[in-house]
Amino acid sequence: MVNKVFCDGGHAKKIVQMLFFFFFGAQFLYVYSGYIVFQFINMVVGAFSFFYIYKFIHRNAFLLVICLAIFATLTTLISFKYKIGDVVFAITMPFFAMLLFLYRKELTLPAIIYACITTCYCGYAIIMGWDLNTQLFLSSSRNYISVLGIFSLYCVIISEAKNYIKFVLFILVFLVILYSGSRSAFISFLFVLFFWGVQFSKKHKLSFFCFFLLCLAFFLFIMQEYFSLVYDYIYNSLSVVRRLDAGELSDSGRYNVLKCYYDKLNIMSVFLGLDYFSNNTCSFLANGTDNPHNSFIRLYANLGFFSFVIIGFIIWSLFSLLLAGKYFLAGFLLCFVFRGGTDIIFFFQSWDAYLYSIMFISLPMFFLNGRGKEKLKH
Repeated sequence: MVNKVFCDGGHAKKIVQMLFFFFFGAQFLYVYSGYIVFQFINMVVGAFSFFYIYKFIHRNAFLLVICLAIFATLTTLISFKYKIGDVVFAITMPFFAMLLFLYRKELTLPAIIYACITTCYCGYAIIMGWDLNTQLFLSSSRNYISVLGIFSLYCVIISEAKNYIKFVLFILVFLVILYSGSRSAFISFLFVLFFWGVQFSKKHKLSFFCFFLLCLAFFLFIMQEYFSLVYDYIYNSLSVVRRLDAGELSDSGRYNVLKCYYDKLNIMSVFLGLDYFSNNTCSFLANGTDNPHNSFIRLYANLGFFSFVIIGFIIWSLFSLLLAGKYFLAGFLLCFVFRGGTDIIFFFQSWDAYLYSIMFISLPMFFLNGRGKEKLKH
């Protein structure tokens, strides 16, 4: 009786919306404060999500979660790390990802508030000239400006928010990322911009063509008449341009991590992951902590052989989105992949839910049962 009251009808929709509020709030507060309790809240929210999605998912989705749990447990034991939190996130984040996928209407208000708080707080800090590495968040760097901005915008885009709200937040998030000074964030968001242009051009070919010609003519005129003036202004105004102009897209520490892991590749690491039997010295080379600054190195370290299955799903998802004409979402997927390749964002943390949700959105026939497919139609 209790399960029927809270997992069906109007009560379920209200509780699902509350789960979204708790999850987004905990993510923002964790980035701001660094308190581990907010990570625990996201684990609990992910676990509760199961009760609102299990009726709609195919056994393939259950098999994915079971394999994630098995391989995450195995690798954390043989690497002598004993990170129980990694195992819990491996199990619970796919559940919350399915919640994002199936409850788009309930997602709308929490996602809009999440994106507004992120852009307003980070935008205020940028305008006021705060030190984005020390004053914005108590325990996180400027890199998390883009993490919060990109993921909150993604939630708004997949929700049932009005198009004008999506467009306004899209512009605001882009401006925040542009002025955040993060090279990887700026480059990764270019995928979103490019594929948004592709999708817009498909729907409004004539308008897009005229707009493109107008912009091109204006750009050529500006470059011919005022190139040095414009470049100097951009160079002095945007720290991301100055950092890109320095020559390298990354630092030597991250290169040393990649080289170290490459040198240690062997048949054992293919099956057991990169850090088997406490063989994780490479991840400390970037900044002295266990942080290889690459989510896919962390994926390989945490899942071993099964990491290739996850990579396969990501590639399959990308092709499915492109073939279905969902170019905007394909841009977000590439943005997630590129951003994850420059920092530890995924595998295993609460941010995993967004990557899994794109996989579910792109492959509904594989992950949803009959009831789930029917729910998508309503």
